[in-house]
Amino acid sequence: MPYVDKEKERRGAVTENKMSLLPHKVILLAEDSPDDEFLFLEIMRTSQIPNPVMVVHDGEDAIAYLKGHGQFTDAKTYPPPTALFLDLNMPKVGGFEVLRWIKTQPYLKDLLVIILSHHREVKNVDQAYRMGAHSFLTKPFNRKDLTSLMTHFHSHFQSGEQQIDPGVSAAQNNLRLQLL
Repeated sequence: MPYVDKEKERRGAVTENKMSLLPHKVILLAEDSPDDEFLFLEIMRTSQIPNPVMVVHDGEDAIAYLKGHGQFTDAKTYPPPTALFLDLNMPKVGGFEVLRWIKTQPYLKDLLVIILSHHREVKNVDQAYRMGAHSFLTKPFNRKDLTSLMTHFHSHFQSGEQQIDPGVSAAQNNLRLQLL
């Protein structure tokens, strides 16, 4: 499948819309493969799933996004996600390391984590669940797989205004959203 870079177009829709209320809950996709990213975004679009998707391409950026550090400090541009689709095999910091870090962060206790992997080895699946992942999708997945998952975990994806305080980091917004 050819790669079409839709990231600027997609990010523009989120970043130019500088509103303090998001009409749909945000999804963070941590995926280093352009083809897998394209497939994920295309399935979201063709399934008419309206949730905005923010994309990072390695585990280091996934952690920085969730912390609200570095380029991700502006919570209006990089709102806190309610779900993370996490590739296991990424550069810099792998998916298991990201998952291990997430589980040490109290403000992320309600973050839905779905593992993405081309390998459905039992040891990887078991390890992901033991480390706190909520689900495991084998790539490539299809529209039915993704919509079934979103139906099962509907409260993490259903429409609902997500209050964002532009004066604080994504990490602080995550903590505040848990307290609401």
